[in-house]
Amino acid sequence: MKSQSKLAQLSLRPYVQQYTYVEMESWDELSHHHKLFTLGEQSLVFILSGSITCQPCEHVPFELPKASVVGPFSCKQTTKVSGPVKAFVVRLNTYGAYRLLGLSMDTVVNYYRDLLKIDFNFWQNICDSISSARSFDEMIRLMDSSLIQKMQYHTCYLKEVDSMIHYMEMQKTVIDWDAMAKYFKTSRHTLERQFMEVTGLTPQMYCRITRFTATMQQVHKLHTPAWRHVLAQNGYSSPSQFVKDFYYFGSNKNILATQKDRKPTMQISFRKIQQVAQSLYPAAAS
Repeated sequence: MKSQSKLAQLSLRPYVQQYTYVEMESWDELSHHHKLFTLGEQSLVFILSGSITCQPCEHVPFELPKASVVGPFSCKQTTKVSGPVKAFVVRLNTYGAYRLLGLSMDTVVNYYRDLLKIDFNFWQNICDSISSARSFDEMIRLMDSSLIQKMQYHTCYLKEVDSMIHYMEMQKTVIDWDAMAKYFKTSRHTLERQFMEVTGLTPQMYCRITRFTATMQQVHKLHTPAWRHVLAQNGYSSPSQFVKDFYYFGSNKNILATQKDRKPTMQISFRKIQQVAQSLYPAAAS
């Protein structure tokens, strides 16, 4: 598998994490150290050749169209390709798709939307331009200018949700959602609806994914098997709470099925955690 990643233009970075271009021959190449999609994040995907199919855990599989917005995924998912595949992926931040596309993101969780059905001329032109580009850098320049142009069409109000996320980060541990709604002078229902519209996730699921991601990234960097001390630092009230998230977000469907009717076991090896961390989170762009 060939893969290249670079950051977006500075003005886009509040919404775009990085651009990634991949070439792959088979599913086996994708299954080890590279992931097209990351837990809790949104992506724009442009398939230049071949096909890509996603299978969110306990959801029906779906094949991506030529141009799509994908996710966020709130559970483990597997990605299968029929190659040779060439694809350009725009990894988005929390507000990315809402700000760029004006979409209500709660309709895209563990699923996708066909960009050509939203604005055919605009996105078809991007597909054609990327396909004819002579280098990855040229693709990036084309995408930078296109996304900046697209943002001018949408005036989205993000400050309220940004404040909500900051509030949750400050609390870190167990959040009193009724108290949070009172703090923002709204009802709990309205708070959840506004948050889901922008991020695609409920505040509760967003916190759960954020906590798990931060923990896994820290554990992955450890050089010692003593990993349990980082749990409290990231808001886990007990090791069993982390184990529950580990099985839900990081394990395959068969393991989830065996855990459904009994309490999760604490028998998770440090090596297993690091293997899952490596597979869940792609390498950062330079």
